[in-house]
Amino acid sequence: GVMSGSDDEIVLRAMTVLQDRIAKHDKKLESARPKAAAYEEFLGASGSVSVGDAAKLLRRCGIDTGERRLFSFLDGEAHWTNRNKLSRKRRIMQTAVESGLIEYKMCSYEHPVSGVRVVAEPQIRVTTKGLHKLRAMLLPPIDISELEVG
Repeated sequence: GVMSGSDDEIVLRAMTVLQDRIAKHDKKLESARPKAAAYEEFLGASGSVSVGDAAKLLRRCGIDTGERRLFSFLDGEAHWTNRNKLSRKRRIMQTAVESGLIEYKMCSYEHPVSGVRVVAEPQIRVTTKGLHKLRAMLLPPIDISELEVG
């Protein structure tokens, strides 16, 4: 039966099974490590980033997105921004600003001909808190069953 063999043999067999499980588990952790490193770097993103950079950071965290797709998510499902159908101008929603998820950065540049300082369209930027929130919204939840070894 199952318990045939000496105690030592049974213990040895159990240890072999355990070691095999641990090895499998380590392999899974190893493959998760680069993603974890990207996420650490992503968390270190200071202040706020442009929507384009936010998309790059999210992509490094395993979220399949780009600047245009992220903007349409912000306009649609997230309700952080809103795009006027006629003027095509995008504004940020007050609730998203108040929640500290998104902000405007005022931009200005020197006019190449007149040399006069021109105030440009403010740039929409995603805050660190906003990045966390977007990652949570866009990343499929971790499948616990994948982590179980056996």
